[in-house]
Amino acid sequence: MMAPMVRVFTGSNPFEAYFVRDFLVEAGFEVRVRGEHLFAIRGGVPLTEDTLPSVWVVHDEDEAPARELVARLQARRRLEIVES
Repeated sequence: MMAPMVRVFTGSNPFEAYFVRDFLVEAGFEVRVRGEHLFAIRGGVPLTEDTLPSVWVVHDEDEAPARELVARLQARRRLEIVES
């Protein structure tokens, strides 16, 4: 029996989820995006961690390194300088 997948990121929209998915795939992780189809019916369902687009690692042993990469990505994105 296959071990359950583990959520490592929840995005505020599908674009964020797919950006993180692509980042993790490029780093060598096998991941899936879930919940992106529910984004289209927002307003009809409550926006929670269970209904927002999220990224899941397929292999549970990848959880810690994937979470670390996501945290580094998020920290880097917050520190970007925006030119006006």
